[in-house]
Amino acid sequence: NGNDIPIYEDIVIYTDQDSKISALTTIIADQNTFAAIYKNGTFTTLKTEDVHLLNNFLGMGTTSLLFVYKSKAGYTPNAEISNLDGYSVNKGSIDSYKDKTLVEAAKSKGYTHYISITKTNWYEILKNKLIFSSTAIPIQLVRENSDGSVLQRESYNSIDGSPFINLTSIDLTQPESDKVFAGYALNGKTDTLYPADSVFTLSADTWNLGELKDGVQTFTFTPQYHEADSIYLVYHHRQNDKGEYDLPDESGKYPEATVEIQTGVSPGTTGYVIGIPKEYEGYTFDAVKSQNTMGIQLSNGKPVDSSKTEIHLYYAKDIQHGNLSIHNHVSGDLANKNKQFSYQIIAEPAVENFPFKELTDKGFKSSSNGGQYVKSVSLSHDESDVMNDLPITNCTYTVNLTTDDSFYTTSKAVRIDGADSGTSENSKTHTFDANSMTPNASHEVHFTHTAQDVVPTSNIFDDNGFDLVLASTATLALLCGIYAVVRKKLRLR
Repeated sequence: NGNDIPIYEDIVIYTDQDSKISALTTIIADQNTFAAIYKNGTFTTLKTEDVHLLNNFLGMGTTSLLFVYKSKAGYTPNAEISNLDGYSVNKGSIDSYKDKTLVEAAKSKGYTHYISITKTNWYEILKNKLIFSSTAIPIQLVRENSDGSVLQRESYNSIDGSPFINLTSIDLTQPESDKVFAGYALNGKTDTLYPADSVFTLSADTWNLGELKDGVQTFTFTPQYHEADSIYLVYHHRQNDKGEYDLPDESGKYPEATVEIQTGVSPGTTGYVIGIPKEYEGYTFDAVKSQNTMGIQLSNGKPVDSSKTEIHLYYAKDIQHGNLSIHNHVSGDLANKNKQFSYQIIAEPAVENFPFKELTDKGFKSSSNGGQYVKSVSLSHDESDVMNDLPITNCTYTVNLTTDDSFYTTSKAVRIDGADSGTSENSKTHTFDANSMTPNASHEVHFTHTAQDVVPTSNIFDDNGFDLVLASTATLALLCGIYAVVRKKLRLR
């Protein structure tokens, strides 16, 4: 009954003879290797073990399969078939494959090699394995002297573990002329020079800067010397946690954590040398601050102004946001729950490029007290003032209680995302220092004002938050007491 026989596109009929179907199992042997099968213009990524049918009808016919593969940076990819009997194999670098359309498509996905497997014995049932693996490429980091002798050699078995070399200049032989050290060139390329006392750390991104010599990926650093007035430095300044740009110390050295220094040499033309901005995660290039320092005017390859031989580029911290709220609570049997308590929220941005409009949009007003922005609010019992999406990067926020009422004792609690936070002993103010607030979190300052059990004399006739009715009642009770004593004395007479 033909209806009982399922037929598929590859014309393989699945019956009780499944075990006799020719098949090729592909195996990805490690995490450094990636492979795909290519068919009809589509790349299908291979899993750890995939089975591919090689016959058109049971055991008869022949089929070819094409695979592409690659390795992570620092490794060489391999593809080996376990048994060549009944198969023909063609493999090589992807550039040597005859179909150039495939070549371009495979290279766009990073594949570097191909292997084609063909079943040549049409009448025989065949089973085989194609294994993809990777071999680590040995590494050498070499630092040379000006005469070509080796001063330092670091050897590594693989890229894992971040190989590095210290590019010190202390032991370099200085030239006899008036030339000065400009930096280290990598493999003789002077377009990017590595400054003295820096560290070169090898990564997947910089792997291709090396040269493969006798099976070893080699990185050779050679010192470069140039005339003093043809050298320029590029300083990349990132804002520190205070929103400032660090200055050099007494020796003229900048902190490595916030300033990256590159060395360059003028190209020998008339015009400008322009610093190329870099990308730092969490920072944005500040074009306005950099505009007057990002270029050097040249004449015949030398700076026109001998005092301007450095390029300075600046990067501002990306502005992050958080939420700030003030909560007012009043307690005590004699408390006036309708009483208004006044607060000031003071914002002190530390940088010029701060989004000041975001403060004014939330009710802050510029203060005459240099650089401060102030917002005033009044709250009664269980009222709150909530400010969402406040810019918190490079900005200090201070919350002050400005109402001074001796009838109430004030206590303070601070919570961040609902969790209690350690605070200062001052119960009437709280300060969130610049860059101390947690991005996208809720920062709550709770003030609780507790009324005293006894009304102070100064409050008896003062309607300053204490109900005049209560004050009058207390006064009347006092007068009644005096009258009762006087009347008793009169009766005794």
